[in-house]
Amino acid sequence: MLPEENYAKYRDFTPSELFELFFDDDMWNMLVDQTIIYATLKGETDFLVAKDTSDKYAKVRPLVRHLTKKFIEHFQPVKSLSHDEAMVEYYGKHGCKQCIRMKPIRFGYKVWCLNSDDGYLVTFDLYQGRTYEGNEVNEKVFGKCAATVLKNIDSLSEDKRSLPYNIYFDNLFTSFQLLTKLKDRNYGATGTIRANRCKHCPLKSVDSIKKTKERNGRVRYRHVDGWIMQSYQWHQQSIQIMPQAK
Repeated sequence: MLPEENYAKYRDFTPSELFELFFDDDMWNMLVDQTIIYATLKGETDFLVAKDTSDKYAKVRPLVRHLTKKFIEHFQPVKSLSHDEAMVEYYGKHGCKQCIRMKPIRFGYKVWCLNSDDGYLVTFDLYQGRTYEGNEVNEKVFGKCAATVLKNIDSLSEDKRSLPYNIYFDNLFTSFQLLTKLKDRNYGATGTIRANRCKHCPLKSVDSIKKTKERNGRVRYRHVDGWIMQSYQWHQQSIQIMPQAK
């Protein structure tokens, strides 16, 4: 059971005090330390600075770690969480810049985000062509995109990670393997899914629905290891399929 949300300690905070929950003294000290390191490097002195060449975001990694730590610390657990990609707008030159067509922000940095249903950013992970410090086993079993769902959940503190969330995502991430894994970890999960990933729960073909112009939804059930996998299929502008593990 999830604990009751408690925002009492934040109620009388001013905007600047809320800001300082995340940008605290540790953050400013870290920025000073990183600025000194950067200045030393630009000055080409003999001072040796360790650099992680495998991380394209090495310069901002301390900032990312600090922010994710603070976001998780102040997260008030709620039942429903969503996992999706987001774009940070950027038009300059950088090896991590992405172009995603048909998005409100087409150019920028892609970020894997875990959010609460009221829009709070619980944690995030920066995309750089591969997952930094990712789990290679999960990437092989579930796929690189789906593995980011587990990576963000695993980044939560143990007391918050063990709560029975319902997690929602779109067809970029959904697979029956991922739903099964989340169910095994006592999470509910719902997401749209691509038709070519529905071998475990056969549905009427997309082409046949389009030809008949069928508007009514269809429901299929499949029992997997003692629990029910539900798939809903309906026709709007395109055919939508939504499996659900609960």
